Amino acid sequence: MISALIDAHLIGAQETGNETYTAGLLGQADVFAAAGWRVCALLPAPRPDLIAPAQTVADPRCANDLYRFFCALPRALAELRASLLHVNYHAPFWIKTPYVVMIHDISYRARPRFTSPRNFALQNILGWLTALRASAVTTPSHFSRREVARLYPWLRDRAFVTPNAVKSAFYPRPSAEVEQVKKAFDISAPYFLFVGTPQPRKNIARVVEAFLAVTRKVERVQLVIAGKSTPELGKLRRAHQAAFASGRVVATGYVSDDDLACLYSGCIALVFPSLYEGFGIPVLEAMACGAPVITSNTTALPEAAGDAALLVDPEDTAAIAAAMRRVLDAPDLRAALRARGFAHARQFTWARTARATAEAYQAALEWQQRRRGR
Repeated sequence: MISALIDAHLIGAQETGNETYTAGLLGQADVFAAAGWRVCALLPAPRPDLIAPAQTVADPRCANDLYRFFCALPRALAELRASLLHVNYHAPFWIKTPYVVMIHDISYRARPRFTSPRNFALQNILGWLTALRASAVTTPSHFSRREVARLYPWLRDRAFVTPNAVKSAFYPRPSAEVEQVKKAFDISAPYFLFVGTPQPRKNIARVVEAFLAVTRKVERVQLVIAGKSTPELGKLRRAHQAAFASGRVVATGYVSDDDLACLYSGCIALVFPSLYEGFGIPVLEAMACGAPVITSNTTALPEAAGDAALLVDPEDTAAIAAAMRRVLDAPDLRAALRARGFAHARQFTWARTARATAEAYQAALEWQQRRRGR
């Protein structure tokens, strides 16, 4: 059995999509084993709930990029006798061990205005060098695969789609649990839900504007923003002081999976009109919990949503507001979206993702062998 090391330093870092993806793979050791792979992990701390200690190197310092690249990863590869390394975005590209890189999206190149100067430089230098020597690349959607092929054309024939899925925590929660979580977050009325780290790319400013327009003459409807506090959220608080002060808009901060599942289960709809996504995990999470979904008609979001959501132009605040109004006013539409969402979300499983990833691993090794045999 061939060993593959997954760089899982993000586990526990509250890094939303990247962390969810990595944890999802680690939980599929049996699926990988059936395909001939022994999956191992470099983690900041042991996580026996995700992967066996015998398949783990735990190093609390691995969150430091330089230490991880020069010390933690080489040592873990040696200790676990791994033949392949799997990373998110960045690898120590100088190592001899072949590696597969997961590129969730290329927003740093496609939408650089949404990227910090540090991240722009990091992605466009280290990301490019990582892609240059990668044996294969995985992406969560066909949209991202096309974007990667456009940016890194030498990887066109070595790019594999490995769709994201939903954690087992996301399922419809009983009303008693939902009410308890609502009370904890001062949610006292029917509410729309936004999930994600508030930042310009997530389009949260338009979500707030659309919500305020829809509910101007509607009493007792709230907007709940579930995600880590950011400077963008601070700007929104200052721009809409009255809405935040009165409780019309509620910011919960980062929430646990169980609490988030309750928030999905109780909302009028998830409103997720992001400007750029490589997949859009909140869309599937919401559907798995029975929430109607409003999301964007661009990038990878139509792929993630299928025919189970209302799709809108994310740059048109009026269109977002109109979709919110439709869902608010039409119980039959909410019920239809709920039913289609359940069916759609069931198509995405981490077992399916693991099988596709194992195929990428095998292709990476075969390509590396052919390259060395020249």
